[in-house]
Amino acid sequence: PHNGNFTFPIERGVGVTTDTTTPNGATVTTNDDNWNLIGNPYPSAIDAGAFLLANNTSIQGSIDIWTHGTPPSTVNPDPFYNTFGNNFSANDYITYNGTAQTFGPMGFNGKIAAGQGFFVKMIDGAGAASGTVTFNNAMRSATFNNSQFYRSAQNTASSTPEKSRIWLDLSSTTSPANTRIAIGYVANATNGFDNLYDATTNYQGNQSFFSTIGDGIYSIQGKSLPFVNTDTVPLGFAVKTAGSYKIGIHAADGLFANNGQTVYLQDNLTGVVHNLSQAPYTFVAPVGGSKTRFVLRYTQGALSSTNPALAANTVLVYKDNATIKTTSVAESIASIAIFDVLGRNVFNKKDINANSFEVSNVVMQQQALIVKVTLTNGTEVVKKIVF
Repeated sequence: PHNGNFTFPIERGVGVTTDTTTPNGATVTTNDDNWNLIGNPYPSAIDAGAFLLANNTSIQGSIDIWTHGTPPSTVNPDPFYNTFGNNFSANDYITYNGTAQTFGPMGFNGKIAAGQGFFVKMIDGAGAASGTVTFNNAMRSATFNNSQFYRSAQNTASSTPEKSRIWLDLSSTTSPANTRIAIGYVANATNGFDNLYDATTNYQGNQSFFSTIGDGIYSIQGKSLPFVNTDTVPLGFAVKTAGSYKIGIHAADGLFANNGQTVYLQDNLTGVVHNLSQAPYTFVAPVGGSKTRFVLRYTQGALSSTNPALAANTVLVYKDNATIKTTSVAESIASIAIFDVLGRNVFNKKDINANSFEVSNVVMQQQALIVKVTLTNGTEVVKKIVF
């Protein structure tokens, strides 16, 4: 059995230009080629936090463990390095650092079992480079749980009570897929970037969800203690499909658990401040996204959800092939009228009384159309759409 110190080489590439959706619709160069697959070389479990601390200058302060929770599917996006018909889901990775893990409070217990493989990401820099990671006996203990091994079944573990954390999900109302992030208030973290407490992410897949620190985007963000309810956390997203989405709380612990501190979501586009502790927040979004649309906060402030002036921001009209789709969050749709550029009424439907409606029998060859949506509270919203 291995014992003592072990040093293994790691490396990074020059960066990968990806054609993924960002909030401004541009392509970005990511550090997806900085990943290295390594594993626990010992016959006993090691503490993930001790490993990250010992290698803090060579790798980003988080690890990723593959859970193999779902089979490959054609609906999952291709990885950056090739093109395949079936792909695994990136949501099957557990990202773990000193703040939290993305799976939620029940999951990885922080102890990497003997033989367990995991990914680390070499710290980014100018161009390709190499480095090392080190394992030593100080990371090990005979008292550590050595039975939590990820292969084809998910494991459970207890939450860490000295941390106060919130796990948030972004999901489409028409798809079961979701993207999860974590915000945690933990000892030794600051409100700036901390390599051991903040886990970076990229714009990837069909949707991305993240918190921000400056221009950086994160799947896990650590915040400083003591907690104050005036703190705020900017949140952003990117989607490749226009439609209706939800942001909700997956889990919470510490002072956020058991009906403790209330959590609110502020929508900077609509002016709504929504109580996430009571229910998820539903919103509409076109293709693209924003790094500044949402703010996580802990005080209510003034609610604006019934302000008619904001109605235009809560109604989405978009085309899907030869179909015009309309979705309204704030109020139900009473009627829809569609006009061509000459002012002729080419479609009219009353008594809809639903939050979404589709029109597919309108002549739409290379022309602009005006869609007038009347909500059940009498507010009229006019949108222009081009085919």
